[in-house]
Amino acid sequence: MIKEIKQELRKLHSIYDQFKISNEYRGWNWDRQPLKPRYYNVNLGVSEVAYYSCCPKEAISARLGEKQLTQAMLIGLALHEVFKATSDDILKNISNKKAPWEIANKLLSSSENKIRNILLNYKDNVVLSYANSLIQLYKAIVIEMVGDITSSYINSGSLISNLWLSEYQIDGSPLGLSKRLRADAIMNNIVVEIKLGNKYARWHEVQLAGYALALESQNETPYDFGIIISVNLNPLLINVKGVYIDDSLRQEFIESRDNMAEELIQEKETFNGGDGL
Repeated sequence: MIKEIKQELRKLHSIYDQFKISNEYRGWNWDRQPLKPRYYNVNLGVSEVAYYSCCPKEAISARLGEKQLTQAMLIGLALHEVFKATSDDILKNISNKKAPWEIANKLLSSSENKIRNILLNYKDNVVLSYANSLIQLYKAIVIEMVGDITSSYINSGSLISNLWLSEYQIDGSPLGLSKRLRADAIMNNIVVEIKLGNKYARWHEVQLAGYALALESQNETPYDFGIIISVNLNPLLINVKGVYIDDSLRQEFIESRDNMAEELIQEKETFNGGDGL
């Protein structure tokens, strides 16, 4: 997976040299057009805005309807927990200055108990049926990440690597989004999105653009590239796709943000008027 991410980033660098991102579409210009929000009080999430870009009716219905977790959503939540647990466990052991092979041995030996403890929070039998696949996923990520830092450690004693920070918190309010956004992960100024299944859609790329804009507004640094990691659990397969977060993706996200916010406000006004409020 780390090898595939590097290959995708190499391709993206060649695109970057040809097509530069316009400064007006950088998140730190959140207070100017075209990024300045029309509305600040709708509390939109990045994923729902991105989904609106392809399926507006479904996105509005999902926002206004009762929040019910499907089995696919529960499996996706478990998948994200495994990625986060792996990243957190490696970072914790690196901070304790353990050698890479010590980290690998420790985490691999405890992997089954680790994942089964995570799954104690899930009562759904379908989710629990993926336990072995999730254990194998945890092991695969450990091996890949630890392998990536080993040569650096041997050559310099440094634990520099391509580790990511999982569930990275972002304040999206300058862009009219929720104050409590969470990107699946960031890695060296790269936005990482983790998906269950192996189907890519345009709105997944729009989602990366939304997180890039929010990160730029918060951190005042460019986020040009995104990585989509799609995981199929039966059998276990991991695919990686690189995305150049260009002007068109950023514009599509901003337009969807404003249109969705306006539609939700109109729905609220219609409902309140119907109730005589």
